Amino acid sequence: MDHLILISGFPRGGTSFLRDCLASHSKITQIPVEIVYKDLDSFTIKLKENISIISKENKNLTDKFIVNKAPANLRNLDILSENFKDAKFLVILRDPKDVFTSHKETIRPWLAGKNKDVKFVINKLEKYYEGLLKYSQKEINKNVYVLRYEDLHQNFSQTLKKIFEFCGIKTSDDEIQLINKENLMNFKLNEQYATSEDGKRKGVIGEWAIKCNQDEKKYFEENKFIKYFNNNYCYSNLELNYPNIIEAMYNSNKVNFLSENDLINYNLDKKKINVSLQHDIDFLNNDECYKSVIGCSEFENKYDISAIYNFLPLDDRRYSPSSKKKITDLIFQIKQSNKNSSVGLHMNCCEKFCLSENGKLIDNPDILNLEPKILDYAQKIIDEYEGHKINFLTSTAHGFGYKKKLPNNRDFKPISKILEKNKIISFDNILRPNLIKNSKIYFSLTDTGGFLKIGKLENKFLPNDPRFYECLKENTLIRFLTHPGNYFYDKPYRVKMQIR
Repeated sequence: MDHLILISGFPRGGTSFLRDCLASHSKITQIPVEIVYKDLDSFTIKLKENISIISKENKNLTDKFIVNKAPANLRNLDILSENFKDAKFLVILRDPKDVFTSHKETIRPWLAGKNKDVKFVINKLEKYYEGLLKYSQKEINKNVYVLRYEDLHQNFSQTLKKIFEFCGIKTSDDEIQLINKENLMNFKLNEQYATSEDGKRKGVIGEWAIKCNQDEKKYFEENKFIKYFNNNYCYSNLELNYPNIIEAMYNSNKVNFLSENDLINYNLDKKKINVSLQHDIDFLNNDECYKSVIGCSEFENKYDISAIYNFLPLDDRRYSPSSKKKITDLIFQIKQSNKNSSVGLHMNCCEKFCLSENGKLIDNPDILNLEPKILDYAQKIIDEYEGHKINFLTSTAHGFGYKKKLPNNRDFKPISKILEKNKIISFDNILRPNLIKNSKIYFSLTDTGGFLKIGKLENKFLPNDPRFYECLKENTLIRFLTHPGNYFYDKPYRVKMQIR
């Protein structure tokens, strides 16, 4: 059975996702049922029976690999790998905290009862993992490849390439892209919208911090297996939230926080990781928004670090029903709570002219007719802030759904002339491109709807761990963008899957 690929791992740990990805390859077909090891004879018989069924249905099976997944087979990995020496074994591991959360949240009938109890689930995972330890302790065939679910989640293409190489399957970049498209788009929709009621697979990272209660989190802290797993597989019991990320940056002793003046003058420390903290204030429509923004500024003041708070127009619909005075008072409060903070303009002069009466975006707006209105409003936005003694040095562009379609706040060139006239420098169009040119590596950390998107980067650690920054090269530039008006600034993030 030299064309056999057997996948095992933790239940709710990514085995199905990995199997589906492999089965999308033109040279791989799957056995649709899990063949679980009980004894060698019965396992071999069931395997041959299912391969025979597939062979009858598929005449071109001769040159194909066959993949089967069964998480429970991890417990007997040593026996299986020794007796199927020509097969390839893939073991996918996942943070036990997220595995438990997946057990807790799903309504699958076979994961009811004890499978909602943290002690039972973690003990079960430990027993599964003992199978990998038994294999590792024996000097047997090196036909086992161990990967983390998180690597597949964050570096899909590269991780999948390594798996195919291990299995001896030639794969082109185009085929990887097809597999990527077929599996990740559905996965992306699941992670955004799936609920415990529909039973869909979400597979997000870090959900344990949101879904687990304090008793469960305390158990994670005290459990020896989780401590071992954290140390050996680069996990952490720290929640992934803004304060913990900032503390990790600060404690790494490798990060240089950039002020607004540093950005304008391109003052980068070539020996450190340069971080630009920016907050787009997209919502100020209730008291919690204000508390979150001030809380964020006060937290940053504890570490004496710089950040830029980018504000929309005073009359923007997202700030209703706040009064203009209440918004400008908040700006002055930010400056008082942290002397290192700055305020930028979050330009949004196009949106109001691209909306129909029912609030939907217009497909083909008349740009020539709208241009004078947009530019007049852009100047009015700046003048109104200046009337409140608030002057901007930098701006960012608010994306309202048009993306690259014109007119938008970033790519509509006449807006740049208005900014230039008022001596306001665009971060998107001027500062960032030049900063990137002066840096070895650039990537972003961006929160979007409660998800943290980590830019193109291979790193086994998450940004709330100082080791994340210790792995980075000198003169790396990070833009860390958050939205503390959208939700409370210290709310834990889930990690967004990388579609690449």
